Amino acid sequence: MIFNLIEEKDIHTQDELLNILKDMNFDITQATVSRDIKELGLVKILGDDGLYKYKNYSNELFRLNNFLLNGIRSVDFGGNIVIIKCFDGMAQGICAFIDKEYKDKFLGTIAGDDTIFILFKTEDEAIVFYEKLKNDYI
Repeated sequence: MIFNLIEEKDIHTQDELLNILKDMNFDITQATVSRDIKELGLVKILGDDGLYKYKNYSNELFRLNNFLLNGIRSVDFGGNIVIIKCFDGMAQGICAFIDKEYKDKFLGTIAGDDTIFILFKTEDEAIVFYEKLKNDYI
């Protein structure tokens, strides 16, 4: 319902969204609206009227993520290290995506122009991540 509302109306604040939902007989609190906005990945953009409003960019982010991950040429691992080879110039963008999406899975990353180095605590963690990349993106 929130996606529909922000497409139909310029909604500028959480309170405004809360009041609209309450007027539609939803039993909802400010905390729930705040959590829903975060979970739905809504962002505020500057509208034509000069005021900020909520916008759904999830489809655009999905397309961007797919574009980035299509830039992976190969993936390999040794011990607790995963190495990702990318097309020229794409490693840093792909690495930023991996850092954001999988940040709790590894100790750290380093990206060059066409190579990403990912350090895991254990070899088992590296293998799991390697298999995920191989199965999902290669």
